[in-house]
Amino acid sequence: MEEMTVAVSDEESARNSVMRKSREWRLEHPGAKGDEGGHNAENEIGMTTAELLGNAALGVLALVAIWAALQQLGLDIVDWVREQVLSQS
Repeated sequence: MEEMTVAVSDEESARNSVMRKSREWRLEHPGAKGDEGGHNAENEIGMTTAELLGNAALGVLALVAIWAALQQLGLDIVDWVREQVLSQS
């Protein structure tokens, strides 16, 4: 069986070498500052989950705050609307 060889340019070979060395360095130094502050593909899923949970918690907090405000102000607002409607007639 014949071996197939593929011609690779010097630039492509150099780029592949740099990428391989970079990947090896990141594996040897997980979480290092040279690796965008420790972010990599493995922990991006966790970041997304944490962000979504944080957003959900803020949404629930906002709904509770609005509900509490309406509990306190609800009767006053209904009375004000009733007065406005009755005064127009």
